[in-house]
Amino acid sequence: MGTPRPATSSVFARLTKPSASVTDVAERRRVRLVTALQLAQLTQFVGFAVFLRLTETGPTAVVAPLVLAVAVVIIAAAYALTRTRHARLGFWAYVSTIIVINPVIMLLMGRAGAPFISIAFLVPSILVASIVASARGTLAAGLAGLAAMVVSARIVGPASWDEGVRHGILFIVANLGLIIVVGIHRDRVEADRSAELRARNEELEALRRTLEQKVVERTAELGARNVEMRLVLDHIAQGLFTVDRLGAFSSEPSATFSAWFGRPARGDSFVEFLGRHSPRFAAAAAGAWQQVADDFLPVELTLAQFPSTLVANGRQYSFSFEPIGEGEGAHFLVVVSDVTAEFEREGLLRERRETFALFERMIADRPHFVAFFDEATALVARVLAPEDGDPGYARDLHTLKGNALLFGLESVGEICHALETQTVESRRLPSAVELAGLEERWARLRAEVDRLLGERKYTIEISPEQHAALERAAREGGSPGEVLRLVRALRLDSVDGRLQHFAEQARRIADGIGKKVTVAVSGNDVRVEGQRWAPLWAAFVHAVRNAVDHGIEAPAERVSAGKAECGSLSLRARGTATGMSLEVEDDGRGIDWEAVRRRGAALGMNVSTDEALADALFADGLSTAEEVTDLSGRGVGMGALRAAVRDQGGELVLRSHAGAGTLLRMTFPDAPAPAL
Repeated sequence: MGTPRPATSSVFARLTKPSASVTDVAERRRVRLVTALQLAQLTQFVGFAVFLRLTETGPTAVVAPLVLAVAVVIIAAAYALTRTRHARLGFWAYVSTIIVINPVIMLLMGRAGAPFISIAFLVPSILVASIVASARGTLAAGLAGLAAMVVSARIVGPASWDEGVRHGILFIVANLGLIIVVGIHRDRVEADRSAELRARNEELEALRRTLEQKVVERTAELGARNVEMRLVLDHIAQGLFTVDRLGAFSSEPSATFSAWFGRPARGDSFVEFLGRHSPRFAAAAAGAWQQVADDFLPVELTLAQFPSTLVANGRQYSFSFEPIGEGEGAHFLVVVSDVTAEFEREGLLRERRETFALFERMIADRPHFVAFFDEATALVARVLAPEDGDPGYARDLHTLKGNALLFGLESVGEICHALETQTVESRRLPSAVELAGLEERWARLRAEVDRLLGERKYTIEISPEQHAALERAAREGGSPGEVLRLVRALRLDSVDGRLQHFAEQARRIADGIGKKVTVAVSGNDVRVEGQRWAPLWAAFVHAVRNAVDHGIEAPAERVSAGKAECGSLSLRARGTATGMSLEVEDDGRGIDWEAVRRRGAALGMNVSTDEALADALFADGLSTAEEVTDLSGRGVGMGALRAAVRDQGGELVLRSHAGAGTLLRMTFPDAPAPAL
């Protein structure tokens, strides 16, 4: 940091600064020198005038101050003129004033004057002349001043002045010669410098013209290349454009992009521009790009958070980013691809896989498959006809998702998950347009199932155990009542078969989230009426999914807690003469009651007692999950299960201990549960 300049120096610089109209560097330097002398001369004259007025008597006290005052006015005017583009006129006005002032004083004062006073006036004028003029101008100024002094001395001076005049002439001539010699040398040096500067200027001018020509040629070349590149870009099937770190368009997009989305203005935010086609995309993309603009995390990580797809005008587009440059000036090349055909192809392949999976399940267990599909169809019908104020709508949607995933219908599960997200975020029921995807997909599934099943006639399948029991009763002459009971039991659903399906789902869930689990099933050949209990089985999946997702720990966590790496899950059914009970038990971490208490209190629920805390666990909207996934996190699954249990006249009891697991028991006192 430089040393601050004194205030007086700053004032002096402003007083001697030429006006902007003086552009020549040498001329500005001369202006500064002359104005400095002029200011000094003004100060000197004002001081002399005051001094002579106060100390002298007679004509000197009157004439000299008067002449000096007039000279001050003229020099001030010359000073003002010197700082303008008429600097030369100001120079000579000052020199002329200094040359004339001495003879005027001598003539007015007569014998009271002195010839040597001319030296004080002539030397500054000669110096100024040497600054602003050539040697001839300096000689002319010196001779004019010397002549004025001699003539004035001869006119008014006595003979005694002759000696002083001679000495003055010699002094002035000697100084004039010295100043002229120095001026000639200076002029030669300046002439050489001027010639060198002219040569350099000519060289620079030639270089400038050459550079301008090269710029013109290069511009034309780049223009041709840009035209060629634009032709290439306009024939690429992908949309291309560049954005700066703030997300503003920094280049004109390709023709393909403009055809898809329109032409943005340069500097527009690409997130806002694309958000006009999909507000949902804009909401997700704005936060992701803000992380890019903040430049706090690695750019690869922040770009990975950006939405990968955009749905607009019935088409699906994907995005990829390529950083260009580094630091604050970094830009990004954005490549937009129309992947509609790929998604449609992938969707068809997935539908084929789902159809094949349904076929496998139908072959393996036709009765349970038919029951599942009928239950799911009923759920779809309710989901497609939402009613305001229906507290069970969210439960039905969540249950449909769970059962679809149970049978491998991932497309239906994804649609339901998206509808759940939309419902939660917008706090409204889905519209007919938003439900159209589910309606169309389920219609295609129904067509496939009808094609696979053929004519849907009612049939009864009999297991080897049932056949053996009937044969034994007939051979041994069983009572008519016993035989009738066995025959009627054939029309009932086997609870064991249902639990086996849920066990299979539990294993699939565990594999999908990196957990290990063994599932034990004990159905005790309990049978129930299929149509009546269908809603319960539709909701039962939530108990199984929660046990695997929330209850059983990951292998590393189980080992650190001193447990076996593989978790254990039991699905049990027990029957009595008048009732039935179902149990889901795991050896996981148990319920975090403190988390339930915190979440319940945040939602305004009563969590003051253990009973109230248990009720809160089954309330809609309460979940201890940290994030929402396709498995859990909505807080409606357990509420749907409790509602289904109560609809069947049952009760639900939950017991859980930290680190020791959870037991969920559903009892149905009035449920007929015949067994063989």
